[in-house]
Amino acid sequence: MKRLTGFWLSICIWLLGATTIFGQATELPPFEPLPFEPEPRTPAQDSSASREPDSPATRESLPASERPARFNWRYQRTSEADLLIPEPGMPVTVQFKHRDPSFTDLEVRAYSDLLNAIQEQQFKLRANSDDVTFSEADAANRWEQAFYRFEQARRQAWKNGKLSLNDEFPELPNPFGPAGNAPTQIRRQKPAIETYSLLKDMSVYPDDYIGRPVVLYGNYRFDGQIQIPDPALTRSENGIIVLNRGRLRSLVSSDLIAMVDTLGYRGPNNQSQINPTWPGEKGTEVPVLIKGWFIKLWGRQPLIVTESVRILTPRPLEQLIVEYSPNGTSIREDEEWLYYETLRQLQLTDAKPQAALAQAVQQMRIHELMKELTEKAEAEKTLLATDLKQLRITEDQYRTGERRLNRQLQSRIARYKRYLTDESAFPTYVDLYNHWDKWRGSLVTLRGHVRRVITTPGDEAMFQGAPLHELWLFTDDSQHHPAVIVTASLPKDFPVNAEVIDRVTVTGCFYKMYTYPASTDRRAAPLLLAGHVDWSPVDSQIIELANAGHLSRESSLYLAAARRASGNWSETGVMLFGFLMILIMMTVWGRVQRDRRERARILERVDSSRNFGETSVEVLTFPVYDNSSDRIHDRIHG
Repeated sequence: MKRLTGFWLSICIWLLGATTIFGQATELPPFEPLPFEPEPRTPAQDSSASREPDSPATRESLPASERPARFNWRYQRTSEADLLIPEPGMPVTVQFKHRDPSFTDLEVRAYSDLLNAIQEQQFKLRANSDDVTFSEADAANRWEQAFYRFEQARRQAWKNGKLSLNDEFPELPNPFGPAGNAPTQIRRQKPAIETYSLLKDMSVYPDDYIGRPVVLYGNYRFDGQIQIPDPALTRSENGIIVLNRGRLRSLVSSDLIAMVDTLGYRGPNNQSQINPTWPGEKGTEVPVLIKGWFIKLWGRQPLIVTESVRILTPRPLEQLIVEYSPNGTSIREDEEWLYYETLRQLQLTDAKPQAALAQAVQQMRIHELMKELTEKAEAEKTLLATDLKQLRITEDQYRTGERRLNRQLQSRIARYKRYLTDESAFPTYVDLYNHWDKWRGSLVTLRGHVRRVITTPGDEAMFQGAPLHELWLFTDDSQHHPAVIVTASLPKDFPVNAEVIDRVTVTGCFYKMYTYPASTDRRAAPLLLAGHVDWSPVDSQIIELANAGHLSRESSLYLAAARRASGNWSETGVMLFGFLMILIMMTVWGRVQRDRRERARILERVDSSRNFGETSVEVLTFPVYDNSSDRIHDRIHG
């Protein structure tokens, strides 16, 4: 009996231990990374232990089934560009006092740590790759792409309904409550935000963004320089980091977007190198692209630090396109950042400077071709002279060949000189197709007709989800081969569903030779990224498009064309009127000429009967009838 009692006691103890073990196994670790479905913690929740357990002790006090899965954005690494993200369970060491436009000593040290972490993360990206084919270009592509990852994660959480951007309004007394009683409390409801806003997200959840990469566009105004201590001597030799501080305003208004600290800038002539000296004087504003990191809320605006601001100019980033975008492929994931940033840059800069730059590039190419022709002719002349010297040809053959080369050279040079004055005559498409390496990253102008328009949404984080339009443009020299044009801006009333759209001119950046599937194989076409498209239809084309249903009859374009057509004669009427006027003028001219000939004939007969021996006073005798004598006598007229 004692053995049996001991056996059952052992079984009970074992079951109790197993229950405890399995009960603890169902609990999630305090900061285990989870998908973006759980509800994120707001700053108010982080400061209130009653709304959600914040410590392991509090979590242990609840039953396992009631313990919520905690999701804290501060511990979720999304890319290689995230700075100083602590491991799960480790305390957060980088702290900033938001909405205070100044730095404490601890904040200065934390700021310096974040600056030094930039280089550390870049080094880890290159050193931690196990792929032997991982190149510097691959590392640069991954680093540039990483600036969009955190925003992409936040957008996804917002779309899933797990991230609210609405401000919480306090409870206010009900003005319509009963008199004399305690005022009842009502809660003001703010309308739901329909589109995600990065600036709004940073304002509502600043702690989640500390050390996170962000991308902003705006007009940057340089205000001066600041100095940050560098105890680790990572970014400086003298222990001081010098930063250019400025303000970033909206591109479409004067609203202040952010405060920006930068180590320098990159312009059109130094696309890969950082220039620490800011161009221009204080107070001047220039459009820029900023890829940096959130530090804190500096007042109401975020403070962003970046290695360099990229000045936006009409000139594309040809160096980066050649280095980071492989030719002869579709758009790969690791180059999407460059694809969208080029599109955005061309969209934000003016069309006229782009067209002027494209014309300059084309003229440079024509001069280069003329130089190649001259050098080739000189080389062939040298071969002729060598053949003559070695007696392989005669003197007459040498002279004949030299005359032929000179005649061909003069003819071709004359043709290229005509291209310099008439840029539309140059076979741009043919040269683009055959010598694509000469045009990569440069601005090009193509003219022709469009036969296909496809509209797709752009990337939400990289292009705010704006629609992109793909146009298949055929030129006079393309020989039924299209050029693929991608743009975010189409002209007003552009007939996207029409079979043929004539008189289209596009100035864009030649990005690469783009491959696309054909009926039997894959073909290549020039891919141009354009910020603007010019369409200049004639009135007859506008009316024809409206009659076919591709253009609204209420559009200003059609109304203007119809008004001009009703106020002017038709083309046939103009031709008929012109023919009649020519016929009338010829008839009048013929009669005038006939009268002149008849007058000249009469004068000739009169002159032939004159006696040039008489006096200068001509005497003419006329017969006069005399009634008194009934006879004719002479009457003399002097």
